[in-house]
Amino acid sequence: MSPRVLFFCSQFHPTVGGAERQAEQLARALRRRGVEVEVLTPRRDPALPLREEIGGLPVHRYPIRDWSRRLGGVPGIGVPNLLGLRRATIRAAGSLLPRFDLVHAHVGSALASFASEAAARGGRPFLCKLANGGPRFDLLRLRRGSLLGPLLARGLVARTDLFLAISTEIEQDCLRAGIPPQRIRRLPNGVALPAQARPPVPEAARRLLYLGTLAPEKRDFETLFAAVDGLAGELPGLRLRLVGGGDRARVEAMLRRFPRAAACTECAGPGDPETQLAWADLLVQPSRSEGMSNALLEAMAAGVPCVASDIPPNRELLAEGEAGVLYRAGDARDLRRCLRELYASQGERKRLYEAARRRVAREYDFERVAERLEALYRELAGARRRNLGEAS
Repeated sequence: MSPRVLFFCSQFHPTVGGAERQAEQLARALRRRGVEVEVLTPRRDPALPLREEIGGLPVHRYPIRDWSRRLGGVPGIGVPNLLGLRRATIRAAGSLLPRFDLVHAHVGSALASFASEAAARGGRPFLCKLANGGPRFDLLRLRRGSLLGPLLARGLVARTDLFLAISTEIEQDCLRAGIPPQRIRRLPNGVALPAQARPPVPEAARRLLYLGTLAPEKRDFETLFAAVDGLAGELPGLRLRLVGGGDRARVEAMLRRFPRAAACTECAGPGDPETQLAWADLLVQPSRSEGMSNALLEAMAAGVPCVASDIPPNRELLAEGEAGVLYRAGDARDLRRCLRELYASQGERKRLYEAARRRVAREYDFERVAERLEALYRELAGARRRNLGEAS
């Protein structure tokens, strides 16, 4: 019998970021394999229905009152707010659990800790995917996020049967956090390979794309803008497009400090990744930190050569520079050199495109990821059934 899985997401459609896209696409890949998957998520917008189907995927929302968002800065609101969120999450998850064999949380957060408590009360195995590593490691941020943070992190660690680490960096972070190796499994993000091949590689790489959240704390836009500013008068037709939601005003204020870059840069706001990648000649990812970059994965699958900062998750994804170009993080001169060399090197861009596609097909195709995840689900569900049999 196929396992029945309740996905728990701290936010979901219509909020769309990298983690949300991953969860939705993974749910669909699992459902194609016959795994019953439904989503539980807080209802942050009262206008949204409590239950709906999004392209055939059942989504359950539960009402919350997140006073910390409404009354930020009010002394003493944090602890009672978390207690209210805990009660709402446990109640919602508990009402659905009898229909499911296990719970799979996406991102280690306070709400995920509450969902793990509901799973423990209901006797269901609990998996938690950790989406961020390094200084933004999920468990580190959870510990530091509130007065109750250390307690929430300890509870999440104690009640989680398996942590899914999407990169080597996150796996090492888990070990440093004291999680036993047998409770950590490596499982990368996935991506869908387009059915159609990429059109011919253009002679010049004029169109640069940044795809992702406009979050200066995670992305080094200053280095990107400085590099483009130095190339704008040198490379004919150079364009930079920034696509994503987030702190647009702050990013645009930073851009104004680089007049030549500003003249050839478009802040386009959120957009469909497939459409944007069809426009791009190169994807530039100026990461400060990553779990595993969905933008890089999507570009690799779409046949768009990638230029990324040389931090451990990008280095791992781009195979030490074999499947994409790595520049020294924070070094605008080195980024400028990489972009200049790729601008006119049609042959190198074709090589990178082919290497990236092979790597994605071998390691990151959603169907392969879903197959491995289903095996983990069966392992956990089978262990639970055996334990119940022994207890009876």
